[in-house]
Formats: sequence, structure tokens, C-alpha cells
Amino acid sequence: MFDFFPGMFGALVTYGRLFLHKDTPLTDKKLRRTVWMEHAFCMLAWTCLFTLLTNSGMWGSFLRAWAIPHSITGMMPVRPKIYRAYRHGDL
Repeated sequence: MFDFFPGMFGALVTYGRLFLHKDTPLTDKKLRRTVWMEHAFCMLAWTCLFTLLTNSGMWGSFLRAWAIPHSITGMMPVRPKIYRAYRHGDL
């Protein structure tokens, strides 16, 4: 059920835990470096966006145009059959 609420952070937490766990199956050094670079780039991009929103005073528009719809669609199941399987623990 966590993947549905809140949808925009579900994958980050789920796959971040897998990557950062001490017994992770991701042991290839090149792959781990690539993942670290992707995380660093994402953090830089979000930091730049938040700085731009703060300096321009556009937080309200951002929340209406991106954050609210993104969080709602993250909670909506793509297919009812998959949602039922999650809800009843069949997956």
C-alpha cells in the first residue's frame, strides 16, 4: 500500500532502502557509482528548482500544477486488478 500513498516518494524510499542496506544485492562498483551520480544529479536539480521557486515566489503555482496532481495520481491504481492484489496481499 505504501507505493500508492504518497506516490511521489514511494519509489524513492523503497529503492533507496534497497540500495543503502548493508546486505544489498547491488555490489558492482560501477553500478553503485552510477546510482550515486543519479542521486546527486536529482538532488542538485531539486535544489535548483526549490531555490528558483523561493526566489520568484512561485510556490503556490508549483503546488497547484505539479505537487497536488502528482501526489493524487501516485495514490491511484493503474489497474484495479493490481490494486486488489496489493490490498489483499496476493503479490
